[in-house]
Amino acid sequence: GTDEEIELYRKLNYRMSGVRQSIEHMYGQLFNLFRLLKTPRQHQIFRGGDSAYRLGIVCFFIVNCYTCFNGSPCNSMFDSTPPTIESYLP
Repeated sequence: GTDEEIELYRKLNYRMSGVRQSIEHMYGQLFNLFRLLKTPRQHQIFRGGDSAYRLGIVCFFIVNCYTCFNGSPCNSMFDSTPPTIESYLP
């Protein structure tokens, strides 16, 4: 490609790297707050996958509520503020 295309690709890759990092931070926060997710029996997707799925949904919901009160690393990365708990909950 041209120099212009290469530079555009580098910028895009740099920005996507930031998005990947924010997602990794979110998962890190999830696993730090909910240590029970680190137990191997909770990850048996093919045996009792419904309970693992439900556990994940509930944990993400609680992490989102926690983020409403405490913010997250993503807020500083994207220069944003978390929603209020009143605006997050239906």
